[in-house]
Amino acid sequence: MALAVLAIVAVVLAILLFFIKLVHRHRIRAVGVRRAHYIGALGELVARNALPMSSLSGWAEDPVFLEVLFDFLTIVTGDERATLDRLIERLDLRSQLAEDVRDSRRLRRRLQALGYLVEIADESLEDLFLECLDGDVVELRLHAARGLAQVGNPDSVGPILDRMEHEEHWVADRLADVLVGYGPAAVPPLSQYLLLSQFDERRDAELLRDVIRVLGLIGDLSAEPALLTMLEAEERLLRIGAASALGSAGTPTGVPALLKALEDPEWQVRARAADSLGEFSDPRAIEPLGNALRDPAWWVRQDAAKALANHLRGEARLIEALGDADPYARDAALHQLGLKGTVRDAFHRIEAGTGNELDRRILRAALESESSNSDESSELAG
Repeated sequence: MALAVLAIVAVVLAILLFFIKLVHRHRIRAVGVRRAHYIGALGELVARNALPMSSLSGWAEDPVFLEVLFDFLTIVTGDERATLDRLIERLDLRSQLAEDVRDSRRLRRRLQALGYLVEIADESLEDLFLECLDGDVVELRLHAARGLAQVGNPDSVGPILDRMEHEEHWVADRLADVLVGYGPAAVPPLSQYLLLSQFDERRDAELLRDVIRVLGLIGDLSAEPALLTMLEAEERLLRIGAASALGSAGTPTGVPALLKALEDPEWQVRARAADSLGEFSDPRAIEPLGNALRDPAWWVRQDAAKALANHLRGEARLIEALGDADPYARDAALHQLGLKGTVRDAFHRIEAGTGNELDRRILRAALESESSNSDESSELAG
């Protein structure tokens, strides 16, 4: 009897599983058919740059249509994008998606709707994005910040900074990345935030470093005064960030401050300052960078040599360093001269019989370095 019952149950379950798979297959096929129809319809609209006169009833409520539409938005531009924008207006998609964000109980649907709104963000959605910036889920807050960056109103930079103050560091880092999307419009509020931080001991150094990094990535020169202030900060992280950011958001006016930073007690600050000085062909930097070739820290020596290699008059200082009493300075200079092609060119001129004493000096230094490295390798091997 027990075996019979088990057999009947197994048969019923097998039949049930068969029907479930059958229904699922039909559902997948139906979705595929709808997707193909929508692709064809949207392709036709884009090709003709015109919308149908008849009603588009039901399209906006179909998640398959939304997926296809927003896939199209990522690949079209110009008049084709304008056609899809008119379609979005005709369907009143912004209002419908905003309603989903506010009223849906399903997190996945809220996130999807908010993600779509980020792609078609305009000023009418700014209040919604500000609401979601204080949402209960990290992903909602990140989507909202991206939407605000798409709108581009600099007044919304402040709320994002306020949000960053209450987030874990990894979330604050991602919000900082979003701020880059504002471009130069974000520089005034970010600079003001840095300057005011001097009077607020509660400001987190990690957060301030994020702000400095954003200013460096934006690269707007109006950020220079705030960055120069941070170069004098007591916190090591802020000096490192400011020294790095001044390479892209600084002017020759900041060169003296960067030269001073070459003497900072922290090697990371010295290295970042040397690297940033390479962005300016300022004659005042040649000798200090040449002295930095003798720095105890390997990274400082390498960044100083790289900065000299990028300098219009720096090659001569690197060649001069080939005769330095410090072997580490010689190695750093020779490495960059090799990358720059100076050693190769000297070899070719000597090989062609047109080399001069300077070429022979460069090649001699390269051969001596190679011999020294071979001796050290032999000692280690022995």
